[in-house]
Amino acid sequence: MTNADILDAIETRKSQTKGPLNAWILLIVSASLFAGTGAFHWDVQFVALLAVAIFIHELGHLLAMKLFRYKNLKMLFIPFVGGAASGEPDEHNAYKIAMISIFGPFIGFISCYVAVVLWLLTKEEVFVEYAYLSVFLNAFNLLPILPLDGGHFLNETLFNRYPLTELVFRILAILGLGVLAYAFQSWLLGGLAFIMLLSLGVSHKMAVAASVLRKEEDLKGGDLTEEKVERIREEILRANPQFEKNPKALVNAVKDTWLKVNKTFPGMGTTVLLLFAYVAIFFGLPMVTAGVIYVASRPPQLQASVFPAPTAVDHPASQAMSITNIAEATNAPLVRTDFSDDRGWQAICAAVRKATPEDQEAFNALVAANSAMGQDIGKAGELPPFVDAVENPQFAGLTIDELLALIAEESNHGRLYVVDRFSISHPEHPIRVVDVHGRRGRTFRAVPSQIYGIEANLSTSNMEWEAFTEHLEEDGIFRGFSK
Repeated sequence: MTNADILDAIETRKSQTKGPLNAWILLIVSASLFAGTGAFHWDVQFVALLAVAIFIHELGHLLAMKLFRYKNLKMLFIPFVGGAASGEPDEHNAYKIAMISIFGPFIGFISCYVAVVLWLLTKEEVFVEYAYLSVFLNAFNLLPILPLDGGHFLNETLFNRYPLTELVFRILAILGLGVLAYAFQSWLLGGLAFIMLLSLGVSHKMAVAASVLRKEEDLKGGDLTEEKVERIREEILRANPQFEKNPKALVNAVKDTWLKVNKTFPGMGTTVLLLFAYVAIFFGLPMVTAGVIYVASRPPQLQASVFPAPTAVDHPASQAMSITNIAEATNAPLVRTDFSDDRGWQAICAAVRKATPEDQEAFNALVAANSAMGQDIGKAGELPPFVDAVENPQFAGLTIDELLALIAEESNHGRLYVVDRFSISHPEHPIRVVDVHGRRGRTFRAVPSQIYGIEANLSTSNMEWEAFTEHLEEDGIFRGFSK
């Protein structure tokens, strides 16, 4: 391949502007693969929320690229990894690249605040779940480790100026990925660290070649000519002879090296400001955003008026100790999966174990009827315990499917009552009622005061599941039968 051929290929590619159709096809196909593979390993709702969070994050990168006049923008999803956004610049500007890298997390955090507003308007728990997921995703991307956004930001701002500092930074990034892979037991992060290790030599040699060429004044500025291509090609092949056997890779290497030779870096003042901004964003924005989500999604206080305390009768089990294993429960398990508010959990347990006057009256009538037939089912005024609180930190964040996997299908427990983040944060603390035996996994929500009536009627087959779901209010919560 001659130098003229290389120059012609670079100029042709530079003048080409690809239509949006290919980009849309790539996005749709990759998103479908991401969702399909993810559904085999995670809950469908989690995959959907993760896909939305990744899309908004990558959209932030694309918006910044559009602002800086990049061409041929595209986005794709990568199964089990996340996503990527790309575009073609006419020049390499370290400041612009750094801003593009930070714009993804920035837009991601903004979406968290939008989700909080939607939660306040609708009280749909999915918005809170999205907000927390997006906070974690974008905070993780801010870590100062390549190839994460925080790593790219610091590399462009500081280390990319000199091959040796960039090499040290890449080695530290590989070690950091290795530590994360071990901590999270993630083969994916470990594989990424291994791939970076394999490419370390080539990337360092290319950085050295660009650094050598940057010192030659004849190569700086102006248009790319055959003479410049020849000199760049010579230095590239000296560093990495294997490029000679791959014309396409050689063209890309010449183009990238030419852009690096003419790359501009921010001045000292701008660099200091960028570093201060990164530190503030990295340490401040995730914590502030998570705090806003927590404060907005939890009730201002656990008001006694939410629960029927004044006229309610405590069950004997209202002061019972929690157990840590669902299998240990002799009554219906009341399982905690959110550990953000101990007082909220205790208040919900107390409220569930209280009987409304209607429940007490019904139980007294049942005692009298059975007593007349010579059967002893208890004493009037003393309802037996009907739930056992199950409190185990290992259950934190478990989905319904994951909880059901812990319960054998032949279990004596016909229902599972789950106190999740939505239960804790909603002013009325609706508990998720889960069918274990009938249609395993179907659910609805009910306020704590109704749990006794639900369990009593379903456990005795006095009512069917549909008797309750047909009386759900518009927000999907059962608050009792309309009178």
